[in-house]
Amino acid sequence: MITFQNISKRYDEDENYALRNINLDIKQGEFIFIVGKSGAGKSTLMKMLLREVYPTSGTLKVSGKNIMKLKEKELPYYRRKIGVVFQDFRLLESKTVYENISFAMEIVQANPKKIQQLTPKILNTVGLRDKARKYPSTLSGGEQQRVAIARSIINSPNILICDEPTGNLDPVTSAGIMDLLSDINSMGTTVIIATHDITMVDRMKRRVIVLDKGHLVSDKIGGYYN
Repeated sequence: MITFQNISKRYDEDENYALRNINLDIKQGEFIFIVGKSGAGKSTLMKMLLREVYPTSGTLKVSGKNIMKLKEKELPYYRRKIGVVFQDFRLLESKTVYENISFAMEIVQANPKKIQQLTPKILNTVGLRDKARKYPSTLSGGEQQRVAIARSIINSPNILICDEPTGNLDPVTSAGIMDLLSDINSMGTTVIIATHDITMVDRMKRRVIVLDKGHLVSDKIGGYYN
């Protein structure tokens, strides 16, 4: 589904490579952790998938298409099939939980009836049905992250990218978030998580890709952080 072919990225000629000769295949429905120290290249890899940055060399294909050759008018449609979850939630404080989630469908001009039908279902999926009319400021960190996840999956993305989704959460809440992401993955969504959370990576025993100074140094199924 996703293929990085000899991908390298250098932001400036005077700087080291952020990514160097990355070759990586990710199949539909996989659950993957991307780990490594700060500066290893994790964020660059994620941004490239979103077509926010271009490789200096190499080819990146998603569902058989070279996404670097997509026209600007094609980008919004491509990105609709990718859900993104951030460490800092990025919720709209002036909107309720329900409105934060439904807004993601409104942006893509979904049918209002479909929005009314699907939003409660997604709320139930993430365990927040009783929080629909609450505002983000009244929620715990774990609840806010669940809202962010709900918002990211309501348009049925093929790929879910998570950037440090448990970075600000306690261990118990983090475990709950990972279990939720695992449930979403079991429904067919490809889940890619960039993280420093050693405990969660070791607990989940999924595919682990390790980056170090832009190089892919390890790729193991059922792997551990180290």
